[in-house]
Amino acid sequence: MKHLLKLVSAGLLIAGAISGVVRYTHWLRVVQVECSLAGSDCPPQLETVVKDLRGQPMLFTDVEAQVAQDQAYETFVLASATRLLPSTLRLEFRLLDPTVTVSDATTADSQQWWISPQGTLKPSPKLGKHVVVLGEQLRIDQPQHEWQRLRPKLLELAASLDQLELQPSKVVVIDQTTFRLETATTPPMLGSLTDSWQSLARMELLSNSPEFQPFDPAVTLIDARFKLPVLKSGG
Repeated sequence: MKHLLKLVSAGLLIAGAISGVVRYTHWLRVVQVECSLAGSDCPPQLETVVKDLRGQPMLFTDVEAQVAQDQAYETFVLASATRLLPSTLRLEFRLLDPTVTVSDATTADSQQWWISPQGTLKPSPKLGKHVVVLGEQLRIDQPQHEWQRLRPKLLELAASLDQLELQPSKVVVIDQTTFRLETATTPPMLGSLTDSWQSLARMELLSNSPEFQPFDPAVTLIDARFKLPVLKSGG
């Protein structure tokens, strides 16, 4: 019996030693990744990240850097990484909305923020795919209900920028219901641009001032002002 206990004890010591050596070596090969996004399944973008990680030898401390190399990471942030076994890694991700750059229109200063699902602004860990530049009139401490109303329209704005394949644009918030869009496009698209914007963003177009640039006749700068729909009483 004592002999058996010694063998079991020795086996446990050897297994522990091997596990310790493997645990702290760089030969981490991910064979299992648990995805956590508020209870939802892994979207295709994140599955790409997981596929890129699986089977690759890497340092445990380099996992975040490896994830950051994937373009899909622009819309996700790695919340935590836990090594369960030498070959098993648990990665928890948090989904980010498109990033907003809050800037002061009177200075060159700007700061990156990301929009939480609750509609609040927080410092951004990484720039998102769509960037909307806001003027200094948008205050971080403005009433929550005002930001909740403005936020979905800005997200529509970012999505339609991508759909219309416009050149990098700027949105300057004038007040809680009005903002100005500054973008660049080519003359052939100019005719349908107004209809496209009103259809995509469902906003009232207050003014549209195209200005052709003499140094580049192929590009037109657009300065359009939009107004959010007026909320009806009880709506």
